[in-house]
Amino acid sequence: MNSENTAYIFSEHSDREAMLQMIDGFRITQAIYVAAKLGIADLLKDGQKHCDELATKTNIKSDSIYRLLRCLSSLGIFSENDDRCFQLTSRGVYLQSDVPHSLHTMALTKGELIYPIWNNLLHSIKAGETGSEYLYGMDFYEYCQKKSDAAKLFDEWMTTETEIEKEAIVEAYDFSSIKTIVDVGGGEGRLLAAI
Repeated sequence: MNSENTAYIFSEHSDREAMLQMIDGFRITQAIYVAAKLGIADLLKDGQKHCDELATKTNIKSDSIYRLLRCLSSLGIFSENDDRCFQLTSRGVYLQSDVPHSLHTMALTKGELIYPIWNNLLHSIKAGETGSEYLYGMDFYEYCQKKSDAAKLFDEWMTTETEIEKEAIVEAYDFSSIKTIVDVGGGEGRLLAAI
């Protein structure tokens, strides 16, 4: 086999593997969401814990927690040290609720609010109706206005995202020539204050 054929096979294999990962992406999103919802990263912030202890604190069966943590360990979010004992990794730290640049509220928002909408993408494409309109009977922002828990979660996510991204925005763009600027978003003015 010449090198051209080998390169093609390798490329085809890589593309197939990449597609497999993309197709399975929903599993990762849901597993991360569930870990965030159960507060696993917060429970592990002081060091490793056995699945039985995590099960007791979350009111979830030990075998179920174990399978979830094994899945997330394969992604480098947690690591299994001893028999059924897990700890946070440097990646998993971002699932804690109280660390700088936390992704905890993003995981919750994506899992609870955004994921169900995207689950209706086929309907949206066929009917020309958003997933939110189909699922909730109204657009997403109207839904958040009517559901205080959804609004609170979405606002927390927007606040977190602004905190993470505001410095990069200010560094990336020269705003000195701008006379008037409006920040349409989270309603706290954090981005404008940074600018």
